[in-house]
Amino acid sequence: MSVEENELDASEDFEEPLEDSEDALVIAEDWSPERYQSLLPTERPLKIFFYIFIAIALVVVVNSIRAIVWANTLGSTPPVAAREQAQAIGMLVLITAVLSTLANIGSGIVFLTWFKKLYTNNIAFQPEEPPFTKGWAIGMWFTPVVNLWRPLQMIKWVAEGSGVWTKAMISMVGWWWGFWIARMVMSGIITVFFSHPTTISDYIDQKYLTILAAVIDITALKLCINVVREFTTAQEQLLLDATAGLPQAPIGEAEVA
Repeated sequence: MSVEENELDASEDFEEPLEDSEDALVIAEDWSPERYQSLLPTERPLKIFFYIFIAIALVVVVNSIRAIVWANTLGSTPPVAAREQAQAIGMLVLITAVLSTLANIGSGIVFLTWFKKLYTNNIAFQPEEPPFTKGWAIGMWFTPVVNLWRPLQMIKWVAEGSGVWTKAMISMVGWWWGFWIARMVMSGIITVFFSHPTTISDYIDQKYLTILAAVIDITALKLCINVVREFTTAQEQLLLDATAGLPQAPIGEAEVA
């Protein structure tokens, strides 16, 4: 069974999508525009971080291909040239690792800020009791094992409240989540079995796995960008729909003391 199928079968959250999302939207009676937290200020920097990640992953792919070529031609390359190439490859590995760590920290902070706003807005939009507290909505992303499926349940609840839990969204979220899990599995395999290659063959295998991990990364990031865009657009539209019928104060109207 594939990673995606395993995640989808682990919960019934992907059943019964909304056929007509507009009819399914319900706004809490005590809702007011002041309770809404705009997602736009966090969506833009989040996309920037994700595209930086994609750029880093592409550099990793190119550098890994260089490393494979270097390893395969090591016997026919002059020692000095081979040493210089190895140093250049190693330096780029170090640079991409540092940049990836910094981007990971930055994007993590921005993503959790965006998601907390998303979840908080959904609590205001929906009259029923939320399935998780705001604190747990963030904390479960860091909880081992639990973070494999609980965030998925939150995303489903938010999608229903935002009116975007359609078949297309189910497919998009499912693929994104599957690639994210696959990336964690691939990272674990590389760390446990190939972190310190002792032979040229192991070194080449490590680089092939690194390329595969980078491709998975790029795919997961692109899908995540699409998910973030869909949720942000949906909730901004909800704000417009919810405030459309509210009375507006006349321009220039002065407050009478």
